[in-house]
Amino acid sequence: GVFNLSANFGVMIGFILAGYLSDALGWQATFYVLGAPGLLIGLMFYVCVREPDRIAVKQTDPDAPPLRKTAETMLSKKSVQHLVIGALLAAFVSTGYANWMPATLERMFPDMARGTINLGLGLVIGVSGGAGTFLGGYISDKLGQRDVRWRLRSACIAILVGWPIGVTALFQDSYFIMLLLIVPPAFVALFHLASVFALLQELVEPRMRATATAILMLFTNLLGGGLGPQYVGLASDFLVGWFGDMSLTVALASLGLFALWAAFHFFMASRYLVQDLAQYKDSQAAPA
Repeated sequence: GVFNLSANFGVMIGFILAGYLSDALGWQATFYVLGAPGLLIGLMFYVCVREPDRIAVKQTDPDAPPLRKTAETMLSKKSVQHLVIGALLAAFVSTGYANWMPATLERMFPDMARGTINLGLGLVIGVSGGAGTFLGGYISDKLGQRDVRWRLRSACIAILVGWPIGVTALFQDSYFIMLLLIVPPAFVALFHLASVFALLQELVEPRMRATATAILMLFTNLLGGGLGPQYVGLASDFLVGWFGDMSLTVALASLGLFALWAAFHFFMASRYLVQDLAQYKDSQAAPA
């Protein structure tokens, strides 16, 4: 949860800077200005930061299993299957919502400057989103001490409470009321993230953990994060004949259905979690 706070703070800074830079320089120049620091930081890390020493994992087979073996192991566990699908759908919803909210607010409040619009959005995503990201991990740890299934069921409850309010926010006439109603969905957007990555580490062998995490991130970032904004844009174009200028708002509202779908998969993962964790511990305890 602490590690993933960087995503919320990064989006907060990016939103705020993008709004004011866009007003001052235009949107095209803004992309260059915001993209350049990433290249510089990457170069700085390459030159200045040393690769850390690692403690070797003691195993009879020191070599990491091949990619196919890791994928087969993940697919063999129903809890992992639902974890991956749930995380993909959650990323689909959160990235689609966040990426199109500035454009939606610009259409709904054309008299407001981009800098002002993005300042409010950035602060909500950074503060409320950051709180949800951290507390998602903290609450998961606390509830999981009594019943491991609540490490995911807490995320289900957060989704079911937060995202319907996020849909309601889209149909407000006041910018400030809308901003207030965006607080709950921002809070729950990454509430599940710490639990998903931590549980995945407990469901695969130590030598598979890095590859399993990479597979999970491939699905969430490439498919979830990549297709979410694309879906909203395509849906808005498709709906313009029925809803006119409100087509983008309706397209964003439809993401609420995908949020419910994500909650379903997190709940299903929790149902298989105890069984899959027990099977993994038994397999580790069995003699080679």
